[in-house]
Amino acid sequence: MVIKLLDFIKNNLTGQKVSDRRFFLHRDKYRVWKYSFRQIFDYSVKFARILEKKGIKEGDKVFIKGLNSPEWVIAFIGLLIRGAVIVPLDLKSAQDFDKRVLKKVEAKAIICQDKKSCAHFDAASIKKIFFDEIIPSARQEIDLNISELEMPQRKPGSLAEIIFTSGTTSEPKGVMISYGNIESNLEAVVTVMKKYDSIFKFMIGPKILSLVPLSHMYGQLIGVFTPLMTASSIMFTSNISPQHILKVIKEEKIWILGILPKLLEMFRDHIVEKFGLKNEKFFRLFEKMKTKKWQIRLIKFRKIHKKIGWRLVAIMVGGAVLDPSVDDFFRCLSYSIFQGYGLTETSPLVTLSDPLGSVAGSIGRLLPGQEIKIIDNEVYIRGGNVSAGYYKDAGKTGESFKDGWFKTGDMAEIDEKGNVFFRGRKDDAIIRPD
Repeated sequence: MVIKLLDFIKNNLTGQKVSDRRFFLHRDKYRVWKYSFRQIFDYSVKFARILEKKGIKEGDKVFIKGLNSPEWVIAFIGLLIRGAVIVPLDLKSAQDFDKRVLKKVEAKAIICQDKKSCAHFDAASIKKIFFDEIIPSARQEIDLNISELEMPQRKPGSLAEIIFTSGTTSEPKGVMISYGNIESNLEAVVTVMKKYDSIFKFMIGPKILSLVPLSHMYGQLIGVFTPLMTASSIMFTSNISPQHILKVIKEEKIWILGILPKLLEMFRDHIVEKFGLKNEKFFRLFEKMKTKKWQIRLIKFRKIHKKIGWRLVAIMVGGAVLDPSVDDFFRCLSYSIFQGYGLTETSPLVTLSDPLGSVAGSIGRLLPGQEIKIIDNEVYIRGGNVSAGYYKDAGKTGESFKDGWFKTGDMAEIDEKGNVFFRGRKDDAIIRPD
């Protein structure tokens, strides 16, 4: 399957029978804001026109800094349509970090949550657009026939995003992500997700709760592209406390939870505490059920499922290593676990451990379209999803990228069936004489 990013976005937002019945939602303290797939695309196209009127040209760098929300998604798609290069920033990123990134990329505009979140961008040359202006401004734009609108075509090597990662003191390192990188990774993930088409079609009003920041590639995969692949609504919420997550899952009838490993661990601990599972009786049952079929486990743990929310069936987790005990807990309770391994430089997924083909302790098998090799226990990756390198940093690019291979810095092993087992970061390894 060949994917062209903008056509993929348009076709899945407007071309499905459910385009008016699937939503991007944001739950705040007082209410739920929702916009249909079709509305999201309509507002994105109009926002692209607003960007043009503000003088944003193809290739200009534009920051997005804000909470996960439909407005973030509209800004993201609108920038892609306009051909600007997106530079996502975490809402909690330090002011000094932001300023160093601004100096490096010379951004022309910033789309930010509110005046407070971007007050430190005091350069007169940078245009500011606030999240609460996006939809009202788009509504004022002239109506257009979005079904007949042709998407601009971008070359695979054209730059789509620059995603910065850095420690607190080192120079910001911007990973260059091209249209081809994103398209290659989507093609691989779609191939895996197609195995579950019949399950997604069975779901009544499928809805994903994504708690992974959209400023990360993994967050974009779950919060923007997975809803399009699965024709599922997506919900964002700014409160990520375990108590609130549990409340949202039950009240909003969530089917799939997208989450980072550490937060999932906190969620597990909250469930254990709240439902009184820290006792010998539950432990004996848990150990006994590990070897049973999922149907039996589902029946045995049905009361816990009812308390969490009957519709929750799957958890998508990635962005870091998942603690095996957390994996065991939710698998034993008969939840399907999709665990992804990858890096920003691989746009983002390299392997995917899915319920039908996973092995205990494995981070999955290599996704289609990629090659992997292990040199001195270190993982090297090559494929269309691999970044060309770091923005304006030939030195670091030369250290990590060579002949199309990306030197990840991660250690892993691969068994004879192709299952990959993560063994930690090479920088953290202690090499003993033996």
